[in-house]
Amino acid sequence: MNFTLQSMIDALNTLTIGTVYKYASVERASTGSCELVSVDQHTGAIKYKRNRVGTAPEANTKIESITGANVAKLALALNSQKAVEINALYGGSGNFRSALEALVANTANIFVCQIDGKKHIFWNPNHSHPVGQITVADAPMVYVPTTEEDNTRPDLTNLSRQLIIYGAPGTGKSWRIKSDTKGMSVIRTTFHPDSDYSTFVGAYKPSMEADEYDTVVTTGEKTSGGTISKKDGLVRQKRIVYKFVAQAFLKAYVEAWRKLATVKSPAENAENAETLATSANSAASAGGNAPPRLSRHRGDQPRQLRTDFR
Repeated sequence: MNFTLQSMIDALNTLTIGTVYKYASVERASTGSCELVSVDQHTGAIKYKRNRVGTAPEANTKIESITGANVAKLALALNSQKAVEINALYGGSGNFRSALEALVANTANIFVCQIDGKKHIFWNPNHSHPVGQITVADAPMVYVPTTEEDNTRPDLTNLSRQLIIYGAPGTGKSWRIKSDTKGMSVIRTTFHPDSDYSTFVGAYKPSMEADEYDTVVTTGEKTSGGTISKKDGLVRQKRIVYKFVAQAFLKAYVEAWRKLATVKSPAENAENAETLATSANSAASAGGNAPPRLSRHRGDQPRQLRTDFR
């Protein structure tokens, strides 16, 4: 018997829509609760209302969501029949954790335990408790998501580019990206309505820099001939200079050229060339002209990076 996403949906269907369920707790009385609003019968996505004081949510309490992907992730972990710590499973990210844990723990075959002072839940297909009741039981082995859960993630090298990860604030998007791109060359940027060429590719910007020349500092006294009569010393003054400041695209563009110069296989060359061409299109859409796209290799003529982009 396996605990699948459908098993999770079936278990959640035993709960009553509009009912308030207490948060899971082991040693002390729970002071939080949430109201089940709906369960998507296809994806397992959950809508609920949160209440931190343990009473029924007010009518104007906002409805929050738990994605089907996060519900499926918990189902996969519970299938191990090991004790699952919600915070460890979701990387300490997501405001939905207590609500999801509470709703699942109120189903018949999910039990609560405590290990090393931390609350866990686990699935026991051989025992059950009344629906709507939190039941504490002896702890089984601990589920370790860092070794088992990682094996369920897609291999990013086999996925197409332009991957979009979406979700509500606090659902672990940044944590997931950081985890999946560990060890890779990553450049982060933010797109907003005012994004343009200067914020995506780069632009000349002013800065203060020490002058290359000494400046004479005087008392201001002059001789009858109009020359300076006394020198107090020489100083290096700062002046405004304009330097080109590269932004996300140009950093990636230059780095890709550097990699292109050091790769050893034709396949890596082709991948970098495609990356540059795709990035050039993105830069053009940000406004202005993008750096020149890579042309096809002609004979023995090597590709070169324009000197103004080195």
